Amino acid sequence: MTKDTAILVLNRNLPDHTNRLCEQLLSESSEFSDLYGIESGSSQEGISNYCSFWARWDDAIKDGLRYARGFNYGLSELMKLGRFYDYKYYLLVCNDVDISMPMVPVLRALMEAHPKVGILSPVAIDWPEQDLMNGREIAYCWHINHVIWMVRREFMESVIANGNGDHMNFLYDGSNFRGYFCDMELIAKGYANEFATAITNRTTFHEKQQILKDQNRLIASDPYEINQRRVFAEGKRWLRSKYGFNHKEQMETYCHLLFERFFTLHPYLKCHAL
Repeated sequence: MTKDTAILVLNRNLPDHTNRLCEQLLSESSEFSDLYGIESGSSQEGISNYCSFWARWDDAIKDGLRYARGFNYGLSELMKLGRFYDYKYYLLVCNDVDISMPMVPVLRALMEAHPKVGILSPVAIDWPEQDLMNGREIAYCWHINHVIWMVRREFMESVIANGNGDHMNFLYDGSNFRGYFCDMELIAKGYANEFATAITNRTTFHEKQQILKDQNRLIASDPYEINQRRVFAEGKRWLRSKYGFNHKEQMETYCHLLFERFFTLHPYLKCHAL
């Protein structure tokens, strides 16, 4: 079987967590997927067994890459290697998660069945969206957090920086360092290019935020509460600078308008709208 799926797992000094997660993902998908570990400024001792790309310049070591710059880095390195177009689907995974299995085969099968979906996420076990799905296995939506996303390469091709991007601007806007609304911006770009974002409850995950609280020194990041304040403060400045939006509700309205426009263009898919 041709390997059409690339799994990118982001690690920063948590090799045990990352190794276990990578082993889980490969155990169910190695026949059709390749896995790449992205080291976000990890120390030599913090590198996982699955390291493919190691960001070890000064800023990366000091502050890490976070998910926007981290996944940009991994994707741009695959482009440099001439491997980016080998895959139809990319699973972008933060390492602070517990996953239900099967995960990769379920997401891949749903992407095959829904060709207008550009981004697909499993639901977290504590997300309220589960209660809104009314028995459906997939629902198109316009606002979900980035933790585990399967992304269609065709969608990425419509928004990436013409193959010349790097860790700052390949897929995400890396100038939004801590990522506040960086995920929604990408969802909006998807709907603007007629690619939907969807969630599924056929597989689930749990985000282990306690890791970020208990092991922030090992990760070499700010304490959790300080980081959260900086996420919002820096994100709001980014939102105003780039879009002229002064409130998060304005960004949400912008994204929702593109969501509604998508179903005007594709009314046969309205049955999937959340």
